[in-house]
Amino acid sequence: ISATVTDTSSGVGIVEYSTDNSSWTRLQNASANSFTATWNTTTFSNNQTVTLYARASDNINNNASLKINVTVDNEVPGIIVLSSLTGNLSGNVQLQVNASDSYSGINLGNVKYSVADLSGALGCTGNNHSSTCSAVLDTTRLQDGNHTLIFSVTDNAGNLNTSSVEIRTKNMQPSISISEPANNAFIRGTTLIR
Repeated sequence: ISATVTDTSSGVGIVEYSTDNSSWTRLQNASANSFTATWNTTTFSNNQTVTLYARASDNINNNASLKINVTVDNEVPGIIVLSSLTGNLSGNVQLQVNASDSYSGINLGNVKYSVADLSGALGCTGNNHSSTCSAVLDTTRLQDGNHTLIFSVTDNAGNLNTSSVEIRTKNMQPSISISEPANNAFIRGTTLIR
């Protein structure tokens, strides 16, 4: 919890918060007019609306108060990889996941992938409670070999979930050359090819 409190005459005395308007917890002075405290929201149910009360007093006992409503969401969003990413991958590969969240909803701009030193966002269709998200991965930008591809989704409450898939990229084509017989050579009988 962060609060900004100002008092230009006598200065700020005490800043507190409560979730029931009866037992109060003091916020610590973080800097000039900024006060903070940690609040364990796991004692409340998901999707529960909680009234958060705040009050402040200055050094001559003038008081101010306010209240806001917040909704608790401690559930991580769901993520299911839909793409088939088996075998040797080459060229452009379609990445696709289903992202879901029951309470605050998916942050549709924060569904991402990363692999080696590449990362990007997946575009989502659907709504913020269930969406299919996709992107194209250019595997030629990766070295051939094994990699861990990580998908991540964040909900609007800031909860993060990840899912990883092991992939193998193979873009280098085999090379072939014939040194004997030479191109356009005349040959006869049994000929050695190498």
